[in-house]
Amino acid sequence: IVQTFSGRRLVGRKWFVIAMALVAIQSFIVWMHHMFLTTINLPIKTIMMVTTIGISLPFDLMVFALIYTMIKGRVRWKTPFLFVLGALLIFIVGGITGVFLGAIVLDYSFRGTYWVVAHFHYVMASGAVALIGALYYWYPKITGKMYNEFLGKLHFVVAFVSFNLLYFPMFVVWETPRRMFEYSAGFTLWHRVASVGAVLFAASFVIMIYNLFMSLYSDRVVDDSPWAYTGSTEWAVPSPPPTENFPGTPSFTSGSLRFLEGPEATDGGVEADETAPDGGQVTAAADHGHEPHPDHASWWPVFAGSAALLAGLGLSGLSPSLFIWPFLFALPAFVYFVGAVGARRDGFTPLHGAFLTASFLVFAGFLALFHLAHGVITGLQSAPTYFWLALSGSLLGVYALVNMGFESFYVPEPTSSEQWPFGEVENTKLGMWMFLGSDIILFGAFIGSYVFTRFEFGWQDWWHVAHEVGGLEHHPVWPGLLNTYILLASSFTVVLALVFARRGVGTTEIGPLSIENRKLTLGFIGTTFLGACLFLLNKGIEWVDLYYHQEWTFNADIMSSTFYLTTGLHAAHVVIGMMIMLFLMVRSYTGAYQGEENARTIEYFGLYWHFVDIVWLFLFPLFYIL
Repeated sequence: IVQTFSGRRLVGRKWFVIAMALVAIQSFIVWMHHMFLTTINLPIKTIMMVTTIGISLPFDLMVFALIYTMIKGRVRWKTPFLFVLGALLIFIVGGITGVFLGAIVLDYSFRGTYWVVAHFHYVMASGAVALIGALYYWYPKITGKMYNEFLGKLHFVVAFVSFNLLYFPMFVVWETPRRMFEYSAGFTLWHRVASVGAVLFAASFVIMIYNLFMSLYSDRVVDDSPWAYTGSTEWAVPSPPPTENFPGTPSFTSGSLRFLEGPEATDGGVEADETAPDGGQVTAAADHGHEPHPDHASWWPVFAGSAALLAGLGLSGLSPSLFIWPFLFALPAFVYFVGAVGARRDGFTPLHGAFLTASFLVFAGFLALFHLAHGVITGLQSAPTYFWLALSGSLLGVYALVNMGFESFYVPEPTSSEQWPFGEVENTKLGMWMFLGSDIILFGAFIGSYVFTRFEFGWQDWWHVAHEVGGLEHHPVWPGLLNTYILLASSFTVVLALVFARRGVGTTEIGPLSIENRKLTLGFIGTTFLGACLFLLNKGIEWVDLYYHQEWTFNADIMSSTFYLTTGLHAAHVVIGMMIMLFLMVRSYTGAYQGEENARTIEYFGLYWHFVDIVWLFLFPLFYIL
């Protein structure tokens, strides 16, 4: 909207995007400003004070970019722009007053007062005011009719003035406690002004509703674009938009909007003849809708999501004694599906037969364990409905995931849209990096909670309390050290698997031996799987010693809770990696990953496995050395 009504492209566009990303990242480490009055120690509060005040810096960049765009352009004072400008002014006031709350000393005075109420609404309502501007901006496109400009501006004036009448007096009478109806007699005038502002603010929306409703039946019909200098694609089609929207593939690769026709649209397209309202090129594109693209319609994500819902519902009602069994029974099912589906897709091989046989053996083993714990007949007969929901969801989930694994994830690289800053990154790799980014947030929450809690207890006293209160007798370093070596070695074998997969079909000379690259790829994936098994075996031995022999249970103290939860979450990621490796072994046996292009699957798994190793490099010193 700022670009449209300023007639100028946003100043510092890429820096604006970077600032938005910085705000998104930094917003995860400012939450403690809501807890400055608690007993959290001062050094931690000080760090959060710095991050809280520091988040204003990328916001400042965005605000100055918008202001400078207006200054360098030629502003047209239409209703949408007025609301966006009002939202910007309101946000500036909210941001400035928020800096006061970000300071620990001032927060002791301001917390729980009308200052907080006013600041909150100036920040949050700025977004709502901007959305009202967006409603006016796209109303002609949605309906094909133009709203009444005079009533739109009247709505802005009444809403903007009344909003400030409602909330700005709260800064003046900031000493009034919030959520209390009693206040000092000297504040009466300001409270009455705020009450008048509230009534007027509500009344302003009556103007908007009347304006938009009556405009539907007016004769103010608009063409494709009632605004000059629009730059987005929706303004190049009739208002309201037709069913199929665009006459071709929208493209900005030439610097202006063009609709590309036919199969060439994926390669840069064919230029058209008709000029669009915003300077782009329009074509009728008789074969619109037939540009080549992969058939990516798949039901397996739907099945996987439904399975997660079923499993979640089942687990929500299970007792601790039955909680783990749906997952354990899903493991042999996963091995079976990998062998069965792989044999159907790639042809039966001895390895597929080995997987099918192993699945029955593992199932028999788990069934024997279930019999020892609950009895097969009595246990299954007395199992609640929640157990069967969780088991059904787990089985459906592993079946869906295996079938998803055999589907192609190839998607043509877009050539008719902006790809910065990921233009050189392949789609699936970008997806993996996005997943790992979300996993960093997950582990960051666990590790951050551990570090914060340990600082509260006293860093040096942490394990002393575990010995004295929780009953921990000893916590040796060697299991963690051994697992560190195992994981580092497994990362090396993943790299070797990728190296030999990239060499393609053929053989590699190793001394007097000539070995197929396919077998070397399979062998090193299997070696990585063996390393993961050794890691879990070592971890299991350690947990048995801590939990059963030393009786350092999950709820013995907060030290045990943080240890088991964090290292258990990491172990769950190792198990997921092992399941993926089983799938990779079956496919690599048939040579599915040989060659530079096909080897990318192993490369993407390697990113995940290296991440699991890096996380352990943080957990090992935190839980075993420091």
